[in-house]
Amino acid sequence: MRKVVTFGMLLVALAQAGCAVSGPGSPPPAGASFSASPSAPDPVPSASTSAQSAPSTPPPSPPTPLTVVGIGDSVMAGTHCGCAGPMAAYADLLSKATGRRVDARSFGVNGATTTSVLAQVTTEPLRTALQHADIVVVIVGANDLNPDAAEESSGSCDASCYQPDVSAMGTHLGQLLDQLATIDGTSPHMILVANYWDLFPEAGLARTGPESAQLEWQEAITAAANSAIRTQALGHHDIYVDTVVPFRGPGGDDDPSSLLASDGDHPNAAGVQVLAKALVAAHPGAP
Repeated sequence: MRKVVTFGMLLVALAQAGCAVSGPGSPPPAGASFSASPSAPDPVPSASTSAQSAPSTPPPSPPTPLTVVGIGDSVMAGTHCGCAGPMAAYADLLSKATGRRVDARSFGVNGATTTSVLAQVTTEPLRTALQHADIVVVIVGANDLNPDAAEESSGSCDASCYQPDVSAMGTHLGQLLDQLATIDGTSPHMILVANYWDLFPEAGLARTGPESAQLEWQEAITAAANSAIRTQALGHHDIYVDTVVPFRGPGGDDDPSSLLASDGDHPNAAGVQVLAKALVAAHPGAP
């Protein structure tokens, strides 16, 4: 059975998620490649002269490399992280966990939505990359709700305002997962779908006083979006990856600022490591 891991809005919602490889604010280009290999074993001590004369046993063949493809928005792209991005960090941790070489490619795009990624997966070189992927990581959905954030900023956007857009996002995400499941390839996919730790965050909002209403709105739309992502991921028998607890703690109210870039929205290098660890922890072993 094919599995896709949608890092269903990869861990927590960001209006336009991402991390940067080449410099502050500039993520690596879509399709960037990363490879990670397990550490070489310690050299075997020299055998005695008599043992050396005996027929040698050929060394075992190295395990087959794993191929990973990441798709999604600016979080997947690594915008503002000052690092190589989530797929590079994930490849490194997965290689250490499995003892296998991991070849990863990131096709994250700043501002991507579920509909734009749905169109993207039908184009080259992404389609061919997906056909040969062992694991697909999906982090997308936050940007679908940008109009609701604008509505809230200019006046008000309660649940009756944003829920139709959340539902549409979930529908389009489901269509994306359908598309991923039907791509013919040489190996079965494991699909990871990540959620978002926070959508449209504003640093320093207090839980009491006049700012509390804005904070409650952010938490409500984040919870609604993550619920839609979870429903689609589990409904497609994919792996749902939670980022709320890693970023905000078991109660969901910890301050994640130390894991975020200066924009207060995207993960920094430390946040990318937290995201990568959540991805690896979501699937013990490899396909």
